[in-house]
Amino acid sequence: MTYSPTPGATSPRGPVWAAFLIYLAFVVYGSLVPLEVGSLAWDQALAQFQRVPYLDLGVGNRADWIANIVLYVPLAFLGCAALLGVRRAGWWTPLGLILVAGFCVAVALGVEFTQQWFAPRTVSLNDLIAETIGTLIGILLWVFGRGRVARGLDAITVGGRASVLAALVTGSLGYLLLSFFPYDFVVSFDELRGKLAGGNQGWLVAPGCGGLLRCAAGLTIEALAAAPLGLLASLLWPRLRLRTLFLVGVLAGLVLEPLQLLLVSGVTQGLSVLMRGSGLVLGALAGQLLGERGPRPVARLVVRAAPLLGLPYLAGMLLVSGWFRSPAVSAAAALARLSEVRWLPLYYQYYTSEAVALTSALAQLGLYFPFGLLAWALAAQRSGSRAVGPWLAVAMVIPVSLLTEAGKLFFPPEHPDPTNVLIAVGATLLAYALATWFERVLTGAPAGGAPSPVVRAWEHAPAPVPRPAVGAPTGAGAESGRASGAGVAADGWDQGGAAVADAPTAAADRSAPPPLVWPAPKKLGMALAVPAGLALSAGIAAFPVAWPILAALLLLYALLLWSYPLAWLLMVPALLPTLDLSPITGRLPLDAFDLVVLTTLLLGYLRVLGVHRRLWPNRLYPVALGLLWLSWGIAMARGLWPLWGADWPPADGSHSPVEAWMVGKGMLWALLLVPLLRRMPPRRLGQARDFVMSGVLLGLTVVALAVLWERHVHVGIADFANEFRVTGTFASMHTGGAYIEAFLAFAFPFLVVGVLTARRWWPRVTGVLLAFLVAYAMMVTFSRGGWAGLGVGLLVVVLGLLRGRTGRGTWIAAAVLVAAVAAATLPVLTGGFAKERLAGSGNDLRIRLAHWERALTLMTPGVGSVLVGEGFGQYPQAFLMLAAPARPPGTFAILREGGNPYLRLGAGETVFLDQQVGIEPGKRYRLTIRVRQAGEVKPFAVPLCEKALLYSFQCQSVVLTPQAVGSGWVDLSADFDSGRLGAGGHWPHPSVKLALPNAGGTVDLDNVSLRAADGRELIANGDFSQGARRWLFVSDQDLAWHIHELWVELYFAQGVLGILALLLLLAAAGLALWRVLRTADSPGFDLALGLAAGLAGLLTVGLLGSVLDTARLAMLCYLGALLAAGMFPGEWRARRARRSVARGRRDGPEGEVQPDAGGRVDPS
Repeated sequence: MTYSPTPGATSPRGPVWAAFLIYLAFVVYGSLVPLEVGSLAWDQALAQFQRVPYLDLGVGNRADWIANIVLYVPLAFLGCAALLGVRRAGWWTPLGLILVAGFCVAVALGVEFTQQWFAPRTVSLNDLIAETIGTLIGILLWVFGRGRVARGLDAITVGGRASVLAALVTGSLGYLLLSFFPYDFVVSFDELRGKLAGGNQGWLVAPGCGGLLRCAAGLTIEALAAAPLGLLASLLWPRLRLRTLFLVGVLAGLVLEPLQLLLVSGVTQGLSVLMRGSGLVLGALAGQLLGERGPRPVARLVVRAAPLLGLPYLAGMLLVSGWFRSPAVSAAAALARLSEVRWLPLYYQYYTSEAVALTSALAQLGLYFPFGLLAWALAAQRSGSRAVGPWLAVAMVIPVSLLTEAGKLFFPPEHPDPTNVLIAVGATLLAYALATWFERVLTGAPAGGAPSPVVRAWEHAPAPVPRPAVGAPTGAGAESGRASGAGVAADGWDQGGAAVADAPTAAADRSAPPPLVWPAPKKLGMALAVPAGLALSAGIAAFPVAWPILAALLLLYALLLWSYPLAWLLMVPALLPTLDLSPITGRLPLDAFDLVVLTTLLLGYLRVLGVHRRLWPNRLYPVALGLLWLSWGIAMARGLWPLWGADWPPADGSHSPVEAWMVGKGMLWALLLVPLLRRMPPRRLGQARDFVMSGVLLGLTVVALAVLWERHVHVGIADFANEFRVTGTFASMHTGGAYIEAFLAFAFPFLVVGVLTARRWWPRVTGVLLAFLVAYAMMVTFSRGGWAGLGVGLLVVVLGLLRGRTGRGTWIAAAVLVAAVAAATLPVLTGGFAKERLAGSGNDLRIRLAHWERALTLMTPGVGSVLVGEGFGQYPQAFLMLAAPARPPGTFAILREGGNPYLRLGAGETVFLDQQVGIEPGKRYRLTIRVRQAGEVKPFAVPLCEKALLYSFQCQSVVLTPQAVGSGWVDLSADFDSGRLGAGGHWPHPSVKLALPNAGGTVDLDNVSLRAADGRELIANGDFSQGARRWLFVSDQDLAWHIHELWVELYFAQGVLGILALLLLLAAAGLALWRVLRTADSPGFDLALGLAAGLAGLLTVGLLGSVLDTARLAMLCYLGALLAAGMFPGEWRARRARRSVARGRRDGPEGEVQPDAGGRVDPS
């Protein structure tokens, strides 16, 4: 996307980079002041930093904590603006955001680590959390606010009435933010009572206001802070009465002053209400003077009044600065005090509160502001002296500020503050810049040009341009073909959602296509949204962990989709591989990602179904879609058939019929998203393609980082002899599967295509680094099918790029990329475990072939099973009942006895039911379990381990011994010391899990409890009253749960019908993608090549691993093939649609025939 208010407008990055680096230096410097370095050994510092405490902050420290949040918001925003700009976005945007986030967090970690050597500083997790929150807020402000920032900068720069309006809006927002600084809101009634008892409120003047002079100065600052708003308002609305403006200020004061009661450091007083209104009136009077006379007469007036008012003003300034508050000391005593002065900037601000420091800074700003106005007036009086104006301002203010600060030596306890000199220089330059801007706005002169006092350009504004509905014809070139690496939308729409024509630009700019207006919800959309909304509500209500937070996040996502309906193309691919909370929540019929999909469907049906449908790329798509729906319905019905007539709700278990839903819902989600895919506005295709690329890359980045963290925490990044195989974010691999390698094989080609076709240097550099991480992640899965899938995907990318999109830069990038991949793969391949895996490939293949043959024999004989399969999720049940292995697979089930639920772990291969627990090292705990075993109850061992999904590391086995011989239910308990549990591995230490095993045969368990010494319960749902929620079933005997071949598992579940449907879908996708890939310069070439290579890689992994027997990977496979229909619509239309065109049927948001990119119409 791009936002360009003037033809050929550019966004120079130099000033933004300078601002970012200057602010970065300020953050680092301000975090280390007062630079009092102590002695600390490096090893000791590392050890201390690994034990950074989380402090219980009181009310007095809340402002400091919030200040850390505020400090990092501009850092993250400026970082995004410097790296990504504010006017355009593309597929590389998520990489840039991750880069900025990582940099800001690294700065926070580095600062906190370095603070250990600076004695007055406190290092805590609280600060790191606050700085991370500030970073995220800054990034979100860039994502959703950069368009408004760009428009505001354009308006302020270009001039005109819009400049005044933009300045008024910006000033009002700044005034509001300033009113609540430092944002230390009370959070309890006790804090509010303490606040009210503190004496910072009064009907007229607060008791804590200070002396007469200080109180008067504070009230004056409040009036002067509101004056610029009054000035701008009077320029914007010249007929606005002063009485009305005063009442507006009083009303604002009546709202803001009571709210100060909610701030710990807030001051509430009645005079402040009047001063706000008086400030607006004062500013309005100045605005009327400027508007009527122009800047030149005002400049002459300022110059003439300066000699008369200068001495009284200087005297008042000295009084406010602290002179004469105490008897003066001698010159010798003053010189003696000079050695006590701390010359370090911000030194004295560190030892005071944020509110006091801000008040002092504002006071200094106001005191020296007139010097900048005087410098402007002098420069305005003399033509040709504009260039020396800023230097004149600095030359005037430095001697005055130095004299003011030096004089404080004579009036103890006042002391000079060098920071005030810097504030004085900044205030003067700010005043000069604002006065110059006002002059240019009032006269209509260009920047640096001569003013024209006759023209009042700020009173004029361009007329607005009407905004068409989505899908309305826009003439030739409606489809925004995206240049490689540019991500530019043809209509100039940015993520702020505003039109180019909304900016105060020349008339030529109005020819740019205005933004789209999405149609109102249709009856069909509302009807389809009802079941999605009901399912969403049920899923949120049943969510076992922090459902209010989940609901709030889903609401924010819904608001995002309402404003940007295509944003799901970014969010769903990004969250599909990453949002899996099963280790915390247990497996749920509707997990967190399912709720995201339901929110997408709910808002999509309401917002998008009013857009006309695009054409199918070819006639295979509708046939394949019909077969997919038919196959899904039969497979789901056969899988859920055992529930017919059974007790409701069905019991949780390892072989429950509900498994059909747990597997089949992924294909359902993909099919339900088809109506949204077919309704892509032609002018949004470029943006939609960028969203898909960005979402896949964002998910890939998170998975790669999760693998890196998993290796680091458990075995080390460079230990390639260990048999540890990563699972990353894919908790669905709790019984095995090839899910992580399938996703990596699908997503890696998107990254390669992006790197090789990018035109900017930093996406290529970042992409190469990410490629190294992804290749490393794939290698440490130690999956030979995954390695092959990665190679096949790369081969397809190379073949696609050889069709003409190659240049010198592309070949250089390819060489660097190959080197990075080789650097990641070779060390792993030469490790002991990889060699062992490769050496056993032949024997493993024979085992796999025999396994496939056995899986086919488990199917029910008959034509029905051949045609439509056994149903979703039926293979584990068939293996358990019919395979007759030497040792059956372990099982679990939640059963009831007299209305009491309990857990039964069945005999067989060892399995576990895991739950994360908050064990701390070196603490005492008590474990209690109610146990029933066949015959007499024997000692029962429960392992507590630092555990990845499938692998246990440091463990402690807690043995519960019965106190007496007996049978039936027995309560067992044991006290134990956690030892080093929770402190093993590398920092940050891995989580500890309690595992309920089935060792020793069938065992029934109930009332599982783990309590800390202070009585805290660490086990959730220990009585299994909520079924298996919060527990995760884990087994490493994968042959009992997976067929490990995509086509065989598809045949087992859905029969020949399912195979035919998927083959037709892949053929349809292949034809659609080939139509784009035939021409190297086709719009969307990058995405088409990524999809083709990704699907090839995923299908390759599926030749030797399970892919479609889990919901998310099934959704990824089907949605990946269906995306080709939405992203690359074609020319084929059904016979019924052709008849509709002949009848002249109208089908569109405005009753118009809606054309596609080539001017064709699909009224179907």
